[in-house]
Amino acid sequence: MGPKMDGERSQNAGKSATQAQFAILEKNRYVWKRIKKAPEKSPDPQQYERSKTFIQRWQAQEACGRSALWYFGVSGFCLTPYIPYAWQPIGSVIAIPTSPHRRRLNVLGFLHQHHELYPYVIEGKVDTSVIVEGFDQFSKQIKKRTSVFLDHSPLHRSHEFIRPIPQWVKRGLLIKYLPP
Repeated sequence: MGPKMDGERSQNAGKSATQAQFAILEKNRYVWKRIKKAPEKSPDPQQYERSKTFIQRWQAQEACGRSALWYFGVSGFCLTPYIPYAWQPIGSVIAIPTSPHRRRLNVLGFLHQHHELYPYVIEGKVDTSVIVEGFDQFSKQIKKRTSVFLDHSPLHRSHEFIRPIPQWVKRGLLIKYLPP
């Protein structure tokens, strides 16, 4: 080890190993925090700006009362933590690749920007039939022309999902895919 570590080690000689390590980490400006999950790649800045403009146009339509705008998403929860914590230099982030899902509780949700939520809770796997059922139930509850933004998940692009869209449109539900 270099001289800096040797000096720190002798300074902390009376402390336990953990206390000494903690002191060295703090002195070198490390903090204990959660490791962040990161997407595989960053979005293209130009495409990102086009996407923001697209969404803002639909939000303006809603603000004028022409339609309602909702966002759809799926999230899972499990009791087994899968994102570890680690000592990291202040201002930096350790990122790990996402991992496959374990058995968990899933929530499909339609969220309105005014904090209204229509959740559908599913224990186990979410497949296209589950999503179609959620959209079918949601389409029966709407009171005016409604648009729902979706991401480009393969489940949202499958034939099984696309097949009932004309029925939902008759009820006033429009499907809008977020720009890639």
